[in-house]
Amino acid sequence: MLVAVVLCVRFPMAHRETTPSSAIPKQHDQSNFLQTNLNKNLAGATLWETLQAEVSAGSNLVDIFGSLPVVEGEAGKIGQAKRVAICATGHVRTFVLQGLYSGIKENLLDTNPGKVDVYFIGHAGADGADGAREKLADFIKAHADNINDPSDPGLKEALDFFGEALKHHEVHPDGSCADLERAWEKDGITDRQCKDDGNFLQMAWLDHCVRTVQKREEQYDILVRTRPDVGVFEPVDWNKISTSQVNYMQKDAGGRADWFFTIPTSAIDAYWKPVSEMYLGGATSLPDYTIFNGNFEKDAEGKYLIEETAFPAAIVRGSNAVDCFRLVGQGMSFASDCKQKESEGYFDKLHM
Repeated sequence: MLVAVVLCVRFPMAHRETTPSSAIPKQHDQSNFLQTNLNKNLAGATLWETLQAEVSAGSNLVDIFGSLPVVEGEAGKIGQAKRVAICATGHVRTFVLQGLYSGIKENLLDTNPGKVDVYFIGHAGADGADGAREKLADFIKAHADNINDPSDPGLKEALDFFGEALKHHEVHPDGSCADLERAWEKDGITDRQCKDDGNFLQMAWLDHCVRTVQKREEQYDILVRTRPDVGVFEPVDWNKISTSQVNYMQKDAGGRADWFFTIPTSAIDAYWKPVSEMYLGGATSLPDYTIFNGNFEKDAEGKYLIEETAFPAAIVRGSNAVDCFRLVGQGMSFASDCKQKESEGYFDKLHM
């Protein structure tokens, strides 16, 4: 399907005044006309209104649009094309639910008009902080035979669902220091000391994924940090994801979600490098109260590195158990749909 893209620009709304058709020459260079009107402060008039005025004057727009590229796209794509690397790191947990992994593909991968690659660094089992095992009790009971098996056929089925988008995957026995040290050794890293602490391990494994992405020849604009047990239940609007600032969302209890955020690759050195160095240097503080605070808000030149936004993403504890209550701030816009999807068993149904 061929899609013609029309760019509409709105100027400040101080005073609304459009160009009357009588003021537009019958014969003129359309490119100059557009540039002239864009340079003027049309005070609220959109480019579309200007083009409509030109149509009314009988001008030929073919030359203007003939110079624009024709974009081939598909239904369901949202926003400007971006090259994206998704880093999914952490315990596998509910990732094997059909609705969770297929929802990621439908709402995160398939909505980007550009390239999206998946890097999966998973750990078998369901261990974790904040009472995760208690919240996952029903899920663990239902998956008792395979939840601790890195070769679980259900996990293979879930990963295979991503097709060619799955660029790299590792599944470790438990994500412990022993696993992490083996991963470091494989990468030729010998000057680090692991700490048997959940916060340290979480950030160290994320750093392992970031380094894995950086070692590839592919070029990316955005890196998405998520966890295997985080579900995406609505199409992601890629227009709202910055290519210059880290995008995070608020969470309950005054924190900021460390389980789903985006990092522009242009900000890896300014933002992620100091965050990772702090943790790899031995920090064990809670990431959701640390990595988006004042120490990392600005770069060396004083430019803001982070910006709040909202994502249709939530931690999934079971087929009908989703942490929708964590969606606060701007994320409240997705809370009601999250609860609706939770009640409908959205994450237990295959989405194609």
